[in-house]
Amino acid sequence: MAVSNILDLHKTLVYDRPGNLSTKVVELPTPESVPGEILVRIEHSGVCHSDLSLQLDAWSFLLEPIKAAQVGGGHEDVGVVAKIGPSCQHANIVLGGRVGIKWIASACGNCASCLSRANRICEKQKVSGYSCPGTFQEYLVTTANYVTPIPDGLDSAIAAPLLYGGITVYSAFKKCRAQPGGLGSGSWSRGGLGHLALQLGGWGMCFRMIGLDMESKEDLIKVCGAETFVDDSRCSPGDDGQTITQEVLTATGGKGASAVVVCTASNDTYTQTLGYLKFNGTVVCGGVPGGNPTVIGYTYPH
Repeated sequence: MAVSNILDLHKTLVYDRPGNLSTKVVELPTPESVPGEILVRIEHSGVCHSDLSLQLDAWSFLLEPIKAAQVGGGHEDVGVVAKIGPSCQHANIVLGGRVGIKWIASACGNCASCLSRANRICEKQKVSGYSCPGTFQEYLVTTANYVTPIPDGLDSAIAAPLLYGGITVYSAFKKCRAQPGGLGSGSWSRGGLGHLALQLGGWGMCFRMIGLDMESKEDLIKVCGAETFVDDSRCSPGDDGQTITQEVLTATGGKGASAVVVCTASNDTYTQTLGYLKFNGTVVCGGVPGGNPTVIGYTYPH
């Protein structure tokens, strides 16, 4: 099944010099869907800091950098189903319906990770914009049973960032072990993930949130759901985050935050969080720092 007027060629934004900050718009043949796949006409695609990290080969933990300039980036998208390939009858999709494409484009469903409900580390996973074509293009073929149907009434421009940023912070809340209503039950740092975390945690899940960011973001941080704001730009060089630590401890009655989710790609932030974490609290990694792995400071037993 297919809609009419599918283009034979479509525009794609590719990383024309992987490892460098360089992109190029090219025309490529519109791919055909094979059994189990659908063709999606892209409507909206978010832009994430992870796209930049992949483009610049900033993550040393990856098995290999992006090599082919034909991959392109993008991993948070909403589009319209333009064609349904064979063997898709059990997927929850309809021709012309809207679907979302995520960071994990597909998982095998059979490996030990998938069977443990940890498909994010599937041994055979395909990652949008890395190991398979990303969403910075007009058309994209993807696995039918792994797309997310977008409900009526939810604007595509709002839905697209939720398919990576939203999922990331929601997953963090599920792991953080904090209880709604507790003082300092969530503490968040800056970044594209941060404002989504504050809204979801503060307004959606009843956590009492502490937002950390630069002074100019205070109004935004509080509107998004933070009960308390901490200006992390006041941290003096060489004080190892002690200024921030004291402000968070003061805000939590000296006990510290029940959970800290780091929403920025900063090694220094990970080091600072341990100083204002409550006893038996949890740090959840949201942002992934670039460069070589760095040992987190202050990780000594108490």
